[in-house]
Amino acid sequence: MNLRDLKVVITLGATIVAGIFIYLIYDVPEYSTMVLQLEVIILPSIYIIGYYYVESKIRDDNNEDLDQLLFYVERKKEENFKLKEEIKILKYKLKHSNKDGKEKES
Repeated sequence: MNLRDLKVVITLGATIVAGIFIYLIYDVPEYSTMVLQLEVIILPSIYIIGYYYVESKIRDDNNEDLDQLLFYVERKKEENFKLKEEIKILKYKLKHSNKDGKEKES
């Protein structure tokens, strides 16, 4: 389930709960104060728990991408190190070669 769908489900769930409480307030007027108090407690809880879940899903999705990025960066660092070593070797060979292109014998 993608994030947009998850947010829609959370909102629809909270709306249905609100509708049930509105029905209870009018259907059982002697308990309307208690039902309203429960609604005030439950609805924010639904949103808070739902959005904590959404945040954790976003974090999990991004951790996967971050791990791939860090792996790629580490691989590029290794390639960079190998290339620098190769450049040092080539510079050394160039420095110690004759004008005719042959290496000096050590």
